[in-house]
Amino acid sequence: MLGAGSTTFVSPSWQLIAWTVACLLLVPCGVVTGAKGRWGWLTVGLVLGGLPWLGAAFLSAAPGSWWARRAARRAG
Repeated sequence: MLGAGSTTFVSPSWQLIAWTVACLLLVPCGVVTGAKGRWGWLTVGLVLGGLPWLGAAFLSAAPGSWWARRAARRAG
């Protein structure tokens, strides 16, 4: 039985929210950065906690990368 004043809902901590945002936002951007062959940006993102991947994911793909080959196959 619950005591007086207790709640059944526990609010998430800021750490849980930060990890959720990192997993849902930064990790996919890191994967896209790697698929585009931007290895320098990928390394810098690993050092700086993934933040550079947000911008690097929007850069054009390096020639010969998986992303560039996939785009060429779709276009032609």
